[in-house]
Amino acid sequence: LKTQGLTPVTTHQGQAVAKKMGALYMECSSKEMTGVHEIFEAAINTVVAEAEGLNPTPPASRGSLTAGNSSSQQPQQKRPQTSSRPSDNPTPMIAPSKKKKRKACLIL
Repeated sequence: LKTQGLTPVTTHQGQAVAKKMGALYMECSSKEMTGVHEIFEAAINTVVAEAEGLNPTPPASRGSLTAGNSSSQQPQQKRPQTSSRPSDNPTPMIAPSKKKKRKACLIL
């Protein structure tokens, strides 16, 4: 980031954007492999909950979840929850269809 003249996003900035979007805030470090599993688990739980039509918890009743190497704050032990907004995508989830193999005879 330094070489590009950029600075990392702070915990406070990330939480503010997540709150504004009605999203869950989480931290991880791929370098240290902390919080990565939890983020993937939360993402999978969100997709599964939306696919099953479960009613997610509103963002006002949930806090942020930090899992990583944030030195200013200890990770909170809250379960990741899904977004409070219904899916913005009106297209229903459809399993991809398998392509039919063409039958051909090849003579060498």
